[in-house]
Amino acid sequence: APAPAEAGSKSWDITLDKGEEKSGIEIKKHQWKESYVTISNIIDGEVMDKFNKQNPDKATKAMDRIMAVNGIKGTDPQKMVAELVKATAKVVLTMERD
Repeated sequence: APAPAEAGSKSWDITLDKGEEKSGIEIKKHQWKESYVTISNIIDGEVMDKFNKQNPDKATKAMDRIMAVNGIKGTDPQKMVAELVKATAKVVLTMERD
């Protein structure tokens, strides 16, 4: 069973159809010391920005945490980020926000 989220934090999944493009986000890696990475910037007009405009209820923003990518959890953040930047057409991100 998933661990209960801390009170007040929200968790949700998003699916990006990025085709051959990049995800369109910049991330903070926290020197790989945390079990997540944080979105530092969403680039205008790129895949995540378009997703946010089309899915306002699931939209991401700077400071949101990426907890998993395609089921690879941030317990191994380097592996998780490698999955994020891999050239796969579809990527599922598990997000969290305080």
